[in-house]
Amino acid sequence: MSIIDDYSRKVWVFLLKSKDLAFETFVNWKKLIENQTSRKIKKLRTDNGLEFCSDMFTSYCRKEGIVRHHTVVKNPQQNGLAERMNRTLLERVRCMLIGAGLAKHFWGEALKTTCYLINRCPSTALNFKTPQEFWTGKAPSYEHLKVFGCTAYAHIRQDKLQPRALKCLFLGYLDGIKGYKIWCLEEGYKKCIISRDVIFREDEMPLKTTREIPMSSDVVPRSVQVELEQRTESLNQASTDQRKETETTSNLDDYQLAKDRTRREIRAPEKFGYADFSAYALSVTDEVDNTVPKSYQEAVNRKDGKKWLQAIRVLCCEAYNYSSYVTLAVKKGWPIRQLDVNNAFLNGDLHEEIYMVQLPGCIDPKHPNKITNSSWLYILVYVDDILITGSDSAQVSSLIVALSSNFTLKDLGLISFFLGIQVLPTTEGVVLSQQKYIQDLICKAELQGAKPQSTQMNSGLRLSNNYGSDPVEDPSAYRSLNPFQSHVVAVKRIIRYLAGTTDYGLHIKRSPHLRLEAYCDADWAADPDDRRSTTGYCIFWGENLSSWQSKKQNTISRSSTEDEFRSLASVVTEISWLNAH
Repeated sequence: MSIIDDYSRKVWVFLLKSKDLAFETFVNWKKLIENQTSRKIKKLRTDNGLEFCSDMFTSYCRKEGIVRHHTVVKNPQQNGLAERMNRTLLERVRCMLIGAGLAKHFWGEALKTTCYLINRCPSTALNFKTPQEFWTGKAPSYEHLKVFGCTAYAHIRQDKLQPRALKCLFLGYLDGIKGYKIWCLEEGYKKCIISRDVIFREDEMPLKTTREIPMSSDVVPRSVQVELEQRTESLNQASTDQRKETETTSNLDDYQLAKDRTRREIRAPEKFGYADFSAYALSVTDEVDNTVPKSYQEAVNRKDGKKWLQAIRVLCCEAYNYSSYVTLAVKKGWPIRQLDVNNAFLNGDLHEEIYMVQLPGCIDPKHPNKITNSSWLYILVYVDDILITGSDSAQVSSLIVALSSNFTLKDLGLISFFLGIQVLPTTEGVVLSQQKYIQDLICKAELQGAKPQSTQMNSGLRLSNNYGSDPVEDPSAYRSLNPFQSHVVAVKRIIRYLAGTTDYGLHIKRSPHLRLEAYCDADWAADPDDRRSTTGYCIFWGENLSSWQSKKQNTISRSSTEDEFRSLASVVTEISWLNAH
């Protein structure tokens, strides 16, 4: 039986011989917890198991003033926290037994050890604090933790000529005792030992061995190994027969490793257009020559030179995004000038010849003339707002004068406010802030003076378009949307969170390098309506955040592995674009 505290996420497990012991176990646990914490148990949520629905259990809770919550039949998700914890416990127990090569009758020791470790592992629901720290107020120590099932040598006092250590197997930790629980592997000694004088060899599993598979002489020698569990006295005849069958090898004359077989042709998907192109790109990465050309000549001389030439021409037409633009300017120490064009429709006809530096691969053979300049100018244009920066301030000023002579524009000086983002200079660079935008949102939502929230949403909240609460009485403020009341509550919480972050900003500072570093994650089947996952990633250019995204995936992922790969494909696409610039 497992019990989990909803606030601290601390879990207790009890090994019961029969279900009728559940009531007695709960009563003893309740007395212990209330005595240790000086707090009362207020609510108890269980399934509809008979051990929890007996008259004795119900009357006891009524007497103690404990509110009972039961799940609806065949709806275990209503007690999702406990159900997920039981699954986590089972999966980790299975992995620990297999990893240590232990028989199934050691499941109790593996379960207790798993519970012990879970209570001392950081939890995302607790802002990466541990349940033990939430429960006791002190961070736990990890110095005494050892690998479950590893070899342990326990010190023992025997005859003068007898060994001073017994070879054992580590089985976990004990409550109320500063010692280790170990299983003696020596003959003639007590099997279960409690000791604190133990030396561990954590890289050795005494009940797990590896053996080579015999191979015929005409097969190319390869190092092929399989892991087999060592026999224990508890294995019955059926498992022994099964093991003998596993050790029997078939004729390997015609055996061929998967990587040596002829691989089928992989084609880009046609039925979905480019919707699944990222998955196709991941599937053929091992067939692509990953050597990147270092010059124009090296690129065009490759067997896929035409594709490289096409990519170079496309690259000439691309641009930096806003944060990358500011990062580059801060890195180089260049000032950013801001212009505002009075007329946004700049469709004037050019009657003069314009000469630009023609990049390799983009040179017009009929007009090869070009001008050279050692300075660099970078221009970012958004409708009628223009940013200009470069290595030569004189050239920047000259360009502004030339533009102002042909178009009516305002020279706003150094950048201070662009696209709703305030740019605040610091000694190390600049800070991009949206304080004004946040204040406008607060005023629009009429939440001036509301208490700020420390988080954007409640942990575990899943909003739905079809159910969850009553619709909003007056949806006119939301135009075509018809949100539920729960949506409005969630939005107001986000705004209250923003109210406490008005002095936050994205600090872009001088970085010693401009290396791209990316992080991505996915929330599998997070949408309760269509079960699609959410992709999130952030990319750093040097030490500065350059690009980020949180977006629902286009298709349904059938496993958490698949949705992680889709997330990876998205961030690789963005990295490829940024790296090309």
